[in-house]
Amino acid sequence: MKKTKSIFKLTHKYRNANQLVNDHSYKLYKRHKKVESTKNYIYITSDETSDTFLNPHTHVLMIINKDGYIDHILYLYDRKLKFFDSKDIEKKAKNVLEKYYFSTKIDFINSLYENGFVSYFLFTKLKKECL
Repeated sequence: MKKTKSIFKLTHKYRNANQLVNDHSYKLYKRHKKVESTKNYIYITSDETSDTFLNPHTHVLMIINKDGYIDHILYLYDRKLKFFDSKDIEKKAKNVLEKYYFSTKIDFINSLYENGFVSYFLFTKLKKECL
């Protein structure tokens, strides 16, 4: 029986070139350091255990727990995506995160594709390896 992979690790693996250059949030995540300030980020949504912020410059969603540490990083617009539309990105991100917080994993993956955050290549890879 194969072990399922994490959606967040696959989006990190296939992140776009813009995210490779400026990946400060991933360094914080790997070093288990607190996020000191969220004033440069856009607040999207939250639940009882975490808040989610969008870094508008690198198109990264950060799920930060109430203690101030990053739980997960979701990279939007992977390298296989030919064109991405960042218009209404906050609204699209909120739709995706509602599926993350309050629905199943397959609904979350479908929502990523429907909102244009992942390419068809990564969408099929996520369905194959994460379910």
